[in-house]
Amino acid sequence: MIVRNEGRAFKRGGRRGRSGEADRRVRRRRNRKNCADIRSRLPVDHGAAAAAGYKSSLPGAMADESAQSTACTGSSLLQPVSEMTNLPLDQVNFVVCQLCALISAFWFRLFLHPSKSSPFIRHVVATVLGLYFAMFCFGWYSLHFLFQSGLTYGIMIVTGVEHMHKYCLVVALSYLSLCQITRVYVFDYGMYSADFTGPMMVITQKITSLAFEIHDGMARKEEHLTAGQKILAVRFVPSCLKLRLKQFCSQRILSLFCSVSVTSP
Repeated sequence: MIVRNEGRAFKRGGRRGRSGEADRRVRRRRNRKNCADIRSRLPVDHGAAAAAGYKSSLPGAMADESAQSTACTGSSLLQPVSEMTNLPLDQVNFVVCQLCALISAFWFRLFLHPSKSSPFIRHVVATVLGLYFAMFCFGWYSLHFLFQSGLTYGIMIVTGVEHMHKYCLVVALSYLSLCQITRVYVFDYGMYSADFTGPMMVITQKITSLAFEIHDGMARKEEHLTAGQKILAVRFVPSCLKLRLKQFCSQRILSLFCSVSVTSP
């Protein structure tokens, strides 16, 4: 009798355990259903919905203008081409300027050949064309190129040839670093792929290399120079126009902008 009663109690306990687990499952389902009902009855966040509706109700011209102002700082003349090709405007400006630079090379060869025109005219046309390409791609940011080159050229004229290379190096690198820091911390970093500091790095290299070449050619003796320094040494300070041509040649001004803009996502 004891064994039978224990067996019956064990069976009853097993049935009770199974029924308790089923009850817990039912309770979980009810709780989930109740939570879903409560969530469906909660009030809608009308503030977020109104903000989303306001953004979606902006006029197309204003939205395009705001997007355009942060996407490109250069010319907006080729905006229809950018919309048709689905490419950023700064990249379209770069490609067009590069094509125009290549075409201008043939034009220089045919119409401004050294046998037909003077070096002064060739220098002026190449410099003006390069500055126009820079303004077309970068807008008012291209004024940094003029200011940096003018500042370093003034240092070349005012200071002596003994220390001009050091002063030009410090000033050019300091101004480039200032532009980089301003672009990162003051303006919106990465807001457009056309980065004006790319060509500015190339201009800094040209300025500093020219200053060191002038120092080697005018301040150091011939026997103290290496074979490479003798080849690259400059025996005179170039004019302002020649310096501008070295920095703003139409075929060179967009050299580093190619790797910055076209490879950007």
